[in-house]
Amino acid sequence: MRNKVEICSLVLCFILFFQLSVHSSESPYALSTKKELGLAGLSLASGLSAWIAYSHLSPLTPNDIDRLDKSTINPIDRYAVSMSSERAGQWSDILGSACLLSPLLTLTQPKAQKNNLQLALIYAETITLTGTIVYLTKCTVKRPRPFVFNPSAPQELKLNKSARMSFFSGHTALSFASAVFFSTTYSDYSSDNQWDAVIWSSAITTASLVGYFRIRAGKHYVSDVIAGALVGSAIGYGIPALHRTSDSEKLSSDLALPLFRISFQF
Repeated sequence: MRNKVEICSLVLCFILFFQLSVHSSESPYALSTKKELGLAGLSLASGLSAWIAYSHLSPLTPNDIDRLDKSTINPIDRYAVSMSSERAGQWSDILGSACLLSPLLTLTQPKAQKNNLQLALIYAETITLTGTIVYLTKCTVKRPRPFVFNPSAPQELKLNKSARMSFFSGHTALSFASAVFFSTTYSDYSSDNQWDAVIWSSAITTASLVGYFRIRAGKHYVSDVIAGALVGSAIGYGIPALHRTSDSEKLSSDLALPLFRISFQF
């Protein structure tokens, strides 16, 4: 199982943590050994569990595929079975990558240099935890993707392990985690609220389009996308909130992220 985002982010967490002070006077966030090691342990445990589950995951056989009946899918999700747009899949990758890189836009705030490594660590924790939970859930639920029910879809795709990893959408979860993280931290660091509505609406719209295109590509059901959006949003907001200090103020800052090797494999 190739999972570059989570591996690179987890390693980055350990490297950065030991280079950072616990709290900067200009930051609304604070790091602590207990929290960081706890999050790292949770990500490591879920990642290891996902790897074990994936190693025991068997692909569908031709007989399994022949026995599948799309009438067993609920009416809302059944819509995705007839979708197979390759262009939509490409757009989901492009917009998903844009969401992952969106925290870089915080660089427009000139006072972020003193806290960029701190924010990079918190973001790495966000992406790592989201990715490992996604993979663990996928390998546990083993839900066939919509294209498996589509007679026109290539048989070789249906026989791949990934064909049983529909629930829930990793693209959507990571996109919402990144979008909400960016919007949350931007709001926490900004000195005024004049751009908050624009930031939030633009970020959430972009992440929502990722989910829409995953459905149009025949990769996910509506319920996969909704679940991914909820989980990603919860983690994207929850991790910064976990580090937020009780006396935090709206401070100008920006986020300089190290270069991640980003590769969608969902």
